[in-house]
Amino acid sequence: MLSGNLISVTDSPTMGVAEAAQILGVSPRHIRNSFHRGELSGAQVGRCIRISRHAVYSLVGFSDAGEVAANAGTRA
Repeated sequence: MLSGNLISVTDSPTMGVAEAAQILGVSPRHIRNSFHRGELSGAQVGRCIRISRHAVYSLVGFSDAGEVAANAGTRA
Protein backbone atom coordinates (compact mmCIF):
# COMPACT_ATOMS: atom_id res chain seq x y z
CA MET A 1 0.00 0.00 0.00
CA LEU A 2 1.21 3.52 -0.78
CA SER A 3 1.88 5.93 2.03
CA GLY A 4 0.15 9.29 2.24
CA ASN A 5 3.43 11.14 1.58
CA LEU A 6 3.11 11.40 -2.19
CA ILE A 7 4.38 14.55 -3.89
CA SER A 8 2.41 16.24 -6.62
CA VAL A 9 3.81 16.59 -10.10
CA THR A 10 4.39 20.32 -9.61
CA ASP A 11 6.56 19.55 -6.58
CA SER A 12 8.94 17.57 -8.79
CA PRO A 13 12.24 19.33 -9.50
CA THR A 14 11.98 18.28 -13.15
CA MET A 15 9.41 18.29 -15.94
CA GLY A 16 8.96 16.45 -19.20
CA VAL A 17 10.01 17.75 -22.59
CA ALA A 18 6.40 18.42 -23.65
CA GLU A 19 5.63 20.49 -20.54
CA ALA A 20 8.83 22.54 -20.93
CA ALA A 21 8.03 23.13 -24.61
CA GLN A 22 4.51 24.31 -23.77
CA ILE A 23 5.71 26.73 -21.08
CA LEU A 24 8.44 28.17 -23.31
CA GLY A 25 6.29 28.24 -26.45
CA VAL A 26 8.67 26.14 -28.53
CA SER A 27 8.62 22.64 -30.00
CA PRO A 28 9.61 19.54 -28.02
CA ARG A 29 12.42 19.02 -30.55
CA HIS A 30 13.81 22.47 -29.65
CA ILE A 31 13.78 21.51 -25.96
CA ARG A 32 15.61 18.23 -26.67
CA ASN A 33 18.18 19.99 -28.85
CA SER A 34 18.73 22.69 -26.21
CA PHE A 35 19.23 20.00 -23.57
CA HIS A 36 21.78 18.14 -25.70
CA ARG A 37 23.67 21.40 -26.40
CA GLY A 38 23.80 22.10 -22.65
CA GLU A 39 21.54 25.16 -22.85
CA LEU A 40 18.90 23.61 -20.57
CA SER A 41 19.84 21.63 -17.48
CA GLY A 42 18.21 18.32 -16.72
CA ALA A 43 18.84 14.61 -16.77
CA GLN A 44 18.54 11.79 -19.24
CA VAL A 45 17.86 8.19 -18.27
CA GLY A 46 17.81 5.99 -21.32
CA ARG A 47 15.67 7.83 -23.85
CA CYS A 48 13.74 9.82 -21.22
CA ILE A 49 14.79 13.45 -20.79
CA ARG A 50 13.69 15.41 -17.73
CA ILE A 51 14.26 19.17 -17.77
CA SER A 52 15.02 21.22 -14.65
CA ARG A 53 11.88 23.07 -13.57
CA HIS A 54 14.06 25.87 -12.16
CA ALA A 55 15.86 26.31 -15.51
CA VAL A 56 12.58 26.63 -17.40
CA TYR A 57 11.06 29.05 -14.88
CA SER A 58 14.24 31.14 -14.93
CA LEU A 59 13.97 31.50 -18.71
CA VAL A 60 10.40 32.78 -18.38
CA GLY A 61 11.32 35.11 -15.52
CA PHE A 62 9.44 33.28 -12.75
CA SER A 63 10.88 31.91 -9.54
CA ASP A 64 8.47 29.03 -8.86
CA ALA A 65 5.32 27.17 -9.90
CA GLY A 66 3.09 29.44 -7.81
CA GLU A 67 4.27 32.48 -9.72
CA VAL A 68 3.71 30.68 -13.04
CA ALA A 69 0.16 29.74 -12.02
CA ALA A 70 -0.58 33.24 -10.78
CA ASN A 71 0.51 34.74 -14.11
CA ALA A 72 -1.06 32.11 -16.39
CA GLY A 73 -2.52 33.72 -19.45
CA THR A 74 -0.95 37.13 -18.84
CA ARG A 75 2.08 36.56 -21.07
CA ALA A 76 1.89 36.67 -24.84
